Amino acid sequence: MKRPYVIVSVLLLLVAGGLYSFARLRAKLIHDYLAAAALKPVVVDIARVETSQWDNSVDTIGSLVAVQGIDVASEVSGVIKILAFTPGTSVESGQLLVQLVADVEAVTLQDANARLELAQSNATRLADLQQGQIASRASYEQALAQLADARSNVERSQLALERKSIRAPFTGTIGISRVGVGQYINPGAIIASLEDIGKLYVNFSLPEDKLGQLTRGMPVEIGSTAFPSRVFNGVLTALDARLDAATRMLKMQVSLINPDGALRPGMSATVRIPLKASADLVVIPQTAIAYNLWGDSVFVVRDSAEAATSGAFSVEQRVVTVAGRRNDLALISSGLRNGERIVIAGYDNLTIDTKVVDAHTLRAPTPK
Repeated sequence: MKRPYVIVSVLLLLVAGGLYSFARLRAKLIHDYLAAAALKPVVVDIARVETSQWDNSVDTIGSLVAVQGIDVASEVSGVIKILAFTPGTSVESGQLLVQLVADVEAVTLQDANARLELAQSNATRLADLQQGQIASRASYEQALAQLADARSNVERSQLALERKSIRAPFTGTIGISRVGVGQYINPGAIIASLEDIGKLYVNFSLPEDKLGQLTRGMPVEIGSTAFPSRVFNGVLTALDARLDAATRMLKMQVSLINPDGALRPGMSATVRIPLKASADLVVIPQTAIAYNLWGDSVFVVRDSAEAATSGAFSVEQRVVTVAGRRNDLALISSGLRNGERIVIAGYDNLTIDTKVVDAHTLRAPTPK
């Protein structure tokens, strides 16, 4: 009865021993593979750190707004009789844009003018009678009061009639109409937008660390994605009185002449404020920087006589401080010195124990 148990126990021991041996063999193979990989130099691109000039110009994004821009609206209610403008065209100051039906107001004005003529006649007649002491002073003063009231009625009726005619308050470009002939509109109803696009503002914001470099009157270069080959020249004309306490950003404004009307309010714009360049600063390609949660770093190549002979160099990962970025370059304020060599590409799998070989020193085999 004990024989089967002995056989099962022996089989279990053999299986356990086989699994243990397999695990040891796999661990050894992995270790040998990683050791071989670690010994194999990694081909990278290496460049020498040099100092150069750094453009300190300030770049940001802004929005275009018109110096004069409104939504033309009606002060009174009424039915539209005439749309007197063509959308997208220029209109002059005082030009009629919309005429509302004003029959009642016209009749009211005629009645007020008639009453004014009667009051004027009565006042003139009573003035003569009062001088001849035929009419009393009180009657004459009452006639003068009625005359003044009649004049006020005429002015009031005239204003009511004029409000039925909606005119352009300034010269500009009228937008697309939002109403139509025969439509009843209420007070405040928007007719169309009116923008003077001959002169524009560019509104933008900058962080507080830029304030010491900026003053009113500085020249500014404005660009637009709609006209990538053009540069529009403007002037920094206004800095806001306070910063946004939440973002520490300050609003600024550039004045811009737009004689050909190429730019339109509401467009985005690139803002560039040219500043004097700084010399002898460490500038490296942005591709050389490894970005990590604990900071930005670069791999610095350690030069040695042995490495110069073999061509395989050790590397040191060093934390750097990036003070600015422009295009594909980065300004380094600390962590690197002029003349040091760094890895600018191919550092993804590097560690402090990895050897590297400069790709520029490898030569293609000579064809046989």
